[in-house]
Amino acid sequence: MEIAKRYCTFVQESENPLEVPLLIPELRYGGKVARHEYRLDFTIIDPFTLSKVGFELSPWSTHGRLERTKDKTQKQINEEAQENFEKEMRKLKAYFRKRGIPIIVYTDTDLRDPDAIFANMVEYLTPTRMAKQLEFHAMEEFLAFKPVH
Repeated sequence: MEIAKRYCTFVQESENPLEVPLLIPELRYGGKVARHEYRLDFTIIDPFTLSKVGFELSPWSTHGRLERTKDKTQKQINEEAQENFEKEMRKLKAYFRKRGIPIIVYTDTDLRDPDAIFANMVEYLTPTRMAKQLEFHAMEEFLAFKPVH
């Protein structure tokens, strides 16, 4: 919600609010029925080039926390932690490899400063217009898009 509030203020204060790219929350490639494997917390799509960048908010409490460690050895705990980390990284790499979306990840330390996170996002919310030829190419790509059901 903190990021969304900053985005709303950014758009309202913009000289050309209709040219500010959309900050898409909870982008899901696979529809509403898809599990979290294909979900990004936020995605920005440049309206002129159709380039995309994803933002993943990754607090330890939801992305790495280990449970029932009392009866486990240190080796078992480390293996479980590694497995959780590998699973998260596979999902993020899949976005880049399958969808062409690079991902910026924010962890607990980052999440303490939503202003700094949003300052990073502003770089992608202020696109520069590209040459007409590139705009035409991007429009062709957009029009050729077929959603997967």
